[in-house]
Amino acid sequence: MENIKKLKLNSYQYEIFKTKYALPNEDSWEQLAKRVSEYVSIAENNGVKEEYKNKFFEIINNGDFCPGGRILYIAQLLTDKSK
Repeated sequence: MENIKKLKLNSYQYEIFKTKYALPNEDSWEQLAKRVSEYVSIAENNGVKEEYKNKFFEIINNGDFCPGGRILYIAQLLTDKSK
């Protein structure tokens, strides 16, 4: 995952991120992208799960794709229950 673009949030976007979608321990969009990519890759077979987790992380982290707000917020809760 070298040369990954990063989504840069302005102050208004960061405020929304922190109040609506970030978990208490998250301070960056990158942390959210890691959490959500872990969650959405659960549906993949073990042989390709890591590959898709990395692909999901890249497109979420750089802003090419953004899951809906409910997915952004609840991904960790569901991920914890699936382990």
